[in-house]
Amino acid sequence: MTTASESLLEVRDLKVHFSLPGDGLLSPRRMVSAVDGVSLDIAQGETMGLVGESGSGKSTTGRAILQLVRPTAGTVRFEGADVTSRDPAAIRRLRRRAQMIFQDPYGSLNSRLSVASIIREPLDIHRLGDGPSRRQRVAALLDQVGLPSDAGTRFPHEFSGGQRQRIGIARALALDPSLVICDEPVAALDVSIQAQVLQLLDELQRELGMAYLFIAHDLHVVRHVSQRAAVMYLGRVVERGASRTIFSRPRHPYTQALVSAVPIADPALERSRRRVVLRGEIPSPTDPPSGCRFRTRCPYAQELCANVEPQLEDAGDGTYVACHFWRDLPAAGRLAPSAEAVPSDV
Repeated sequence: MTTASESLLEVRDLKVHFSLPGDGLLSPRRMVSAVDGVSLDIAQGETMGLVGESGSGKSTTGRAILQLVRPTAGTVRFEGADVTSRDPAAIRRLRRRAQMIFQDPYGSLNSRLSVASIIREPLDIHRLGDGPSRRQRVAALLDQVGLPSDAGTRFPHEFSGGQRQRIGIARALALDPSLVICDEPVAALDVSIQAQVLQLLDELQRELGMAYLFIAHDLHVVRHVSQRAAVMYLGRVVERGASRTIFSRPRHPYTQALVSAVPIADPALERSRRRVVLRGEIPSPTDPPSGCRFRTRCPYAQELCANVEPQLEDAGDGTYVACHFWRDLPAAGRLAPSAEAVPSDV
């Protein structure tokens, strides 16, 4: 996938906190720190991967960038404009130039609308073109995502999951965006269909030059599609850098655990890898641990980890790691044996 140097998206110290009712009638309300200080940059034409377990805040980060969820704090600058300022003009430009592909190809499409109406809806909302030009645009988009020309007259329930996701991709492309946030776009699909959709996204990026924020929990997929990646745990980024470096030489113990849990097809290499086994489940975001949030599951945690929250530190090769003791950790097994892309059946 293409990479460019000019900055498109800048996210600084993004926070999203939700208020929940207390456990009892007179109990105080609880605060959920879904995203707590995330900073990211995406260049024009590149793909940034965002990985982590369920509940780590990945999807909320994507929605907050698009202002679908109101950030509690932090700034999001898109194409030079601060969209967290709530300026109507900046928000409207964001809505045109940044789009999302959702995880669920069934629930994300309005079952009462025809496919043509679903794809055309963004054009209608932003009043782009007239009736004939919008119909032409819909027909071109159907062809671009590999759907037959008569698909526009049919309804979502007539299509398979992979075809529905192609409809969602066509809808996301309708306004010619420069950024597309892909929120687990292949997680609900069969493995063979996943490869086809990933190939389509790759081809579209090469043709149109847009950037992706690719959210996923599957490290093989993120390693395959992204140039850079960020690893999230309980609302914070714990490691960030080039995908090839992070997945071949993970420094943070959480990243090491994720990478070591992914099977490798080479039996000899698989046997030689060192496993990092985590204890327990991810803590509740309503009551995160003090200091390092990962310390309650980390096999290397020390007293310092409970008292001082580690900040992202430059490891010297463009990778940033939020761990007090990352220099002293033993190396963990890498995700892929070399720099090649993973097999096409990811």
